[in-house]
Amino acid sequence: MGGSKPKSEEIAAALTGDYRSELVFILQQELQLYEFYQTQILAVDAQIEQCLALFSDKVDVTKKPLTKPKRRGKKQPGNAPQFDLRIHLYRLSGVDFTQIDGFGALTVLILLSELGLEPSRFPTVKHFTSRLTVYVHGSRVTGGKVKSSQTRTVVNRANRCFSYGCSNFVS
Repeated sequence: MGGSKPKSEEIAAALTGDYRSELVFILQQELQLYEFYQTQILAVDAQIEQCLALFSDKVDVTKKPLTKPKRRGKKQPGNAPQFDLRIHLYRLSGVDFTQIDGFGALTVLILLSELGLEPSRFPTVKHFTSRLTVYVHGSRVTGGKVKSSQTRTVVNRANRCFSYGCSNFVS
């Protein structure tokens, strides 16, 4: 099959085999679990959308509509919500952060949930980077002597968005 679509006869031949009843049973169980988890994920998406709807608007999307999304080379991440997250984020912030290269809707959601929309929370750049744990000394000093000067390991979802992109991890 050099790049062409397989014919229905080839597909039927590939599906014929010795199906043991216990393996078919396990496969049915796995399919039911998959369908259950998909239903649960849709319920979580609906809850997230309800929570986002409770926030006040910074921009009226009917008067100032959202621009077209940037064409991304990749498909949506598998954990992307099943509703238009981008419009909610634009409505809440007044800015379409997804126009920034490398910032998809999930990245923006994580950053806004971790850092908030109020820049005055960070009086200086040092305060902001400290919150991200980009530059955190982990030196332990006791009795005037440095016992360790390793950088502190901290799990921070916002830092991970800047470091790896949010589509590379599931939190």
